[in-house]
Amino acid sequence: MGKIALVPLSEKNLDAVYEIDRASFTHPWSYALLQAELCNEQAAYLVAEWEGTCAGYAGVQFACDCAEVLNIAVHPDFRRKGIGRALMQALAELAAQRGCEKLLLEVRASGEAAQALYRAQGFVTDGVRRGYYREPCEDAVLMHCDLAPAP
Repeated sequence: MGKIALVPLSEKNLDAVYEIDRASFTHPWSYALLQAELCNEQAAYLVAEWEGTCAGYAGVQFACDCAEVLNIAVHPDFRRKGIGRALMQALAELAAQRGCEKLLLEVRASGEAAQALYRAQGFVTDGVRRGYYREPCEDAVLMHCDLAPAP
C-alpha cells in the first residue's frame, strides 16, 4: 500500500493538476484559471502525492463562517486508495482552522461514489439544484458538513 502526502498546490505541480482536472471533469478549469488560484488568498488547494506522483487535488474557498469545496479530483489510476478521503479530511481541517462552521459542496446527482465518500465524511444532503450541470444536463445535490471548532 502506498503512502499519501498532501502538499500545497504550487507551480511545480500545476501541470499534473491540470491533467487530473481534464481527466476528471466534463468542463475542466483552464490552465490560466488554475494558475490564478495560486494567488487567491480566500482559497486553499492541496495536492495528494502517492509515492511521489501527483494523484489528486482539492480546493476550498473560505467565506465568513462557511467554506465551499471548489474541486476535488483523483486521477483515474489512483482511485479507491483513500486519496479522496484524505483530501476531504484535510479540507475540513483547513476550514475549521479558518473559523468556518460548515463545509459546503455540490455534486452531480449521478455521482454516487462521490456522494458516498461525502456521507462517510459526515455530509448530509440539503437539497437539489435542478439542471445545474451541463453536458450532460444533470441536477446538483447540495450537501454540507458541520465542522468541529479548531482547538
